Amino acid sequence: MTNINLASVCFLVHIYDATSGRIWGQFDLRDHLSFPTSVCVNDRHELYVSDNESHFVRVFDYNGQHLKNIGAG
Repeated sequence: MTNINLASVCFLVHIYDATSGRIWGQFDLRDHLSFPTSVCVNDRHELYVSDNESHFVRVFDYNGQHLKNIGAG
């Protein structure tokens, strides 16, 4: 099982194993978001991060690669 942590104050996403606590990866969202508020994951391992200030949902892969935007910010 994978857990995702969004540390919105420092714009970091941590991806870790929920059982062992081992961190699989992390990346910085500072260049992509103004005020990240929520995160969820789909079955293709894409992260959906909402940005309350720009009114976008930004989609990333587990490596932090920006894939697309949803919304009309």
